Amino acid sequence: MTTTMVPSTMLTVLMQIVLVSHGARAFEPEGGASLQAGVLDLPWQDELCCDSPSGHLAVEGGSVHAPETNGSESNLPHHLRCNFRSSTTQSHPLQPSGGTCLDILCRIDENWESVTCDLQSHDQPSGKVDTGLMAVSLQRLPSQKDDSQVDVERSASDNPVICEALDSFMCSVSLDATTSCVTVVTVSISDAVAPSVLLRIPARPEKPGPPLNLSHVQTIEAELILQWDDPSGFDAGSLRYQVRYSSNTTHPAWQMASALTDPRLSLDLKPRLNYTIQVRGSRLDDPPLWSDWSEPHHIYLDTVSYIPGKVVARPGENVTVYCVFNDHSVNASTAMWMRNLQEPLHRSQYHPVNQWVSQITVRPSETRMYDILQCTQQWTIPYSQIYVEGASIEIKCETNGDIDAMQCSWETKQWPNLNFNPGGLICHAM
Repeated sequence: MTTTMVPSTMLTVLMQIVLVSHGARAFEPEGGASLQAGVLDLPWQDELCCDSPSGHLAVEGGSVHAPETNGSESNLPHHLRCNFRSSTTQSHPLQPSGGTCLDILCRIDENWESVTCDLQSHDQPSGKVDTGLMAVSLQRLPSQKDDSQVDVERSASDNPVICEALDSFMCSVSLDATTSCVTVVTVSISDAVAPSVLLRIPARPEKPGPPLNLSHVQTIEAELILQWDDPSGFDAGSLRYQVRYSSNTTHPAWQMASALTDPRLSLDLKPRLNYTIQVRGSRLDDPPLWSDWSEPHHIYLDTVSYIPGKVVARPGENVTVYCVFNDHSVNASTAMWMRNLQEPLHRSQYHPVNQWVSQITVRPSETRMYDILQCTQQWTIPYSQIYVEGASIEIKCETNGDIDAMQCSWETKQWPNLNFNPGGLICHAM
């Protein structure tokens, strides 16, 4: 269950988190409650263990009762204790007397719109706290110059927001977009009260724009590198990044990765899958305020890739080409290089560079416009092309009698892909 309250001015927020056994407790600021030393930053996570009384009362019909209290803890049993693990020492270990231990996590949501606190049991297999009704009160306080000296009793709001639940706890309070504040968290289970905790909530940072110009390259070390540009207005190294990618476009199951300040990341992708990839960034402050996700970038890897895919060489010049096996179940030692789909190349011309990369050095044909290189015997679409600088091809063209059409022919053994573009001139002008 989530309840939200929007503060209208610069605020300090009092959060009283109470678990009761037989009804809703009336919430008033506990001026006499102790405070843990220091102001903590978000996200804040701790373990809370509380003693339990000998018996528990049931919630009648699931209804909520709110008996009056005078806001004093003088009537609480002194033998019942609640302690946070972070406040215990080796000389005073965390040892609840048959009570309940909970994990508490308070954090700012990724859009910086609210602070949310969660309380969950980790000792019971069901994950539910067997303490009856749980209730949470959110109260706002005027901000103080010294947040560590918050006067809870004098500064409390008269209109607290109360969250209630039977078997789980989640409660949130909205944040002001421009000001900072302090959250006071007070937790009790049944009649055992823990020391209050001060949490610092800084002013909302500037939200960066999404990263730009996503692209990728493969290296001869068999790495696939995703790279991008910082959004305008941010210096290099001033942002951190998250990358998400998925091969299912209908129902994406996003995989997440992080990149610290450097706008590039090595990805381990599987072949023959269409990946959609996005990046977002935030300033280096904590908690982060993330940008929107970038425009999607798409990557498809075939079983092998070639580096370079195309190269221009002078006649008689040696050329080195690398074959990257994207299917990591195939070792580079199994490579069998061929030229022009039919000419096996001698093994002395190639060797494995590492587990997934094979290297070959060849001299291109002197009688062809270009050569095709492949590192597997199976016919696959990817291949490397070596174009010969200065090579020519003999083309014969003839016109028909009306000189309104022309037919061209050439030797097909060189597999050229020719593009015809009209010159924009009539024949006699040419």
